Amino acid sequence: MLEKLRKTFWTSYLIVINQIIDWFKAKSNKIEEKNNAGKFIQSSLSPKILKGIELERIMPYIKRIHDGVKNPDVTNIALMGSYGSGKSTIIKNFEILYPNYKVLNLSLGSYSKQELEKQNTNVNGIDNIGNVGNVGNVDDLNEKLENSLVKQMIYREKNSKLPYSRFKKINHISNRKKILLYVFFLSSLISFFYLKDYLNLKKIVLSNFEGIAINTESIDLILYGILIVSISFLLFQIFQTILKQFKLSKLNFANVSIEEDKNNFSYFNKYIDEILYYFETNKFDVVVIEDVDRFKSIRVFEHLKELNLLLNNSKQISREITFIYAVKEDIFSNSKEDIEEHESEIRTKFFELIIPIIPVVDTFNSREYLIPMMKEKSVGELDENFEN
Repeated sequence: MLEKLRKTFWTSYLIVINQIIDWFKAKSNKIEEKNNAGKFIQSSLSPKILKGIELERIMPYIKRIHDGVKNPDVTNIALMGSYGSGKSTIIKNFEILYPNYKVLNLSLGSYSKQELEKQNTNVNGIDNIGNVGNVGNVDDLNEKLENSLVKQMIYREKNSKLPYSRFKKINHISNRKKILLYVFFLSSLISFFYLKDYLNLKKIVLSNFEGIAINTESIDLILYGILIVSISFLLFQIFQTILKQFKLSKLNFANVSIEEDKNNFSYFNKYIDEILYYFETNKFDVVVIEDVDRFKSIRVFEHLKELNLLLNNSKQISREITFIYAVKEDIFSNSKEDIEEHESEIRTKFFELIIPIIPVVDTFNSREYLIPMMKEKSVGELDENFEN
């Protein structure tokens, strides 16, 4: 018996000691991480929050974006520049400098160019209906892109923020809500049993509690109120769950059938009410769309332009929403689709304001930026020949 107690004690002792050691190690790692914060040898390629001289260099672009967002006649702004010119950094710093604007960031980086090239190759193999196939192929890709944009909007929000969305997500019920539902259900059950004297509950309570027996009418009134409130709350939860989980797709009256149309051409057309509901619930003023140009398709811009017009003309939203597109300058000249208009005409058709971005770093001045950066990040000293 003593041997067992001794083994149990030493086992528990070792477990406690190991936990203490792990705790000290974790604290030590946190302190080390805090001391080394910002000391990274390799620079990140993500958009940066700039300060000082670097911020002053991009301030003209930020001010032009701000002027465009303020202008009620401008709802589509294009930031045009090559990859790596700093478009994302400019947008990020605009968000920091003007926090009064609520910005929604959307990106289409989840698809690859290889997918478009593969589809084009497959379609070009059909000689007889090549043109028709190309149209269908581009339409299919456009629907995927639009699908991605809609999902990014819907799935970034909590279920409670968009309770009537048709995009169903896994709904996690918190322990607090479970307890609340249980309390309301139990309260309604006890109140009902007491008022109807089921299982002689009322008689048992009155015979054992003199205070309740004296104030029977008041207790009954209170329990009626608890019963009504509890049942109302539970019915509301049930009704809300039904609205969230089910939707009406078909009605039958004798020989007449009413069914929803599932042959919508565009994903935006199919879910336009969903998008309107999203912007009505979330008060975004600016929508930033990046990487939409890498697929070289103009039709997506047509749908986005139409969507912007619908949002700004919608009475249920009743505010101005500006779209900002971060695109390459040759998006329309390199389009895969047949275009009759001149490139300049198409630009003015889609955008009310175009801001060309000139890269800060190019092949001529890259040395001026590279050497100070290497000195800052390098562990040892740079070779003099390299610096000169």
